[in-house]
Parts: sequence; C-alpha cells; structure tokens
Amino acid sequence: MVRLLQHNQNHSYAAFQLMWQTIREESADIVLIADPYLATTNVKVLRNDDNTAAVVVNADLPVKVVSKALKGLMIVDIGDMRVVSVYAPPRFSMEEFQIMLDNTVMAVTGIHKFVIGGDFNAW
Repeated sequence: MVRLLQHNQNHSYAAFQLMWQTIREESADIVLIADPYLATTNVKVLRNDDNTAAVVVNADLPVKVVSKALKGLMIVDIGDMRVVSVYAPPRFSMEEFQIMLDNTVMAVTGIHKFVIGGDFNAW
C-alpha cells in the first residue's frame, strides 16, 4: 500500500522542513505539494515549470514525469498510478482556473488508477 500526503507550503522554508519531518513520522511514500518552497534542489522534489505544484517521491518506486508544463499542475506516473498535484492560486482568473480544471480532467481521462490532490482554493 502506498501512503500519500498533501501539503500546502505557501513558499515557506519552515513548512518545507516540517514536511520532511511529517514524511518520516507518517512513513509517507508520496507527497503532493501545493505552492512549494522554491529554493530547494532536493532531487526528490519534482516541480512543475511555474513552481506552483510539486510531487515528492520518498520510496523506491518507478517515476515518469508526464507533464510539468501545464499551469498549476504537476503530473507524474508512479508505478501504475497517475498522480496529479494541483495548485490554483487566488490570483487565477476564472478562465485560468477552468483551463487548469480541464487539464486535470484530461490528465486522468482513461486512467484507471489515479490520485488528484492539492489546493484548489475557493471559486
């Protein structure tokens, strides 16, 4: 069984450090991060191109980056599971938010085993 966490970091170094402690305490294998701390070079942190979403793989699992170019999304395949980490910042327009939702749905269409997690904020 794979253990997952979702974590919103608000670009905070303290939150980033707390995440590693929580990973150890909870024996988490995968963490979906919204609004990640930016200054890390940790190879376990897979982040999207606009630095709004990330995935940490803390286990010996095969990982394939599916897309890191879509605004607000980091999409990876971990083993036989698709993982979508999402962050919709409050500054997103309604159009940007809709595009992000559409891209999220397209990322898991036809996929039988998937996880979507993150911070969608309230729209």
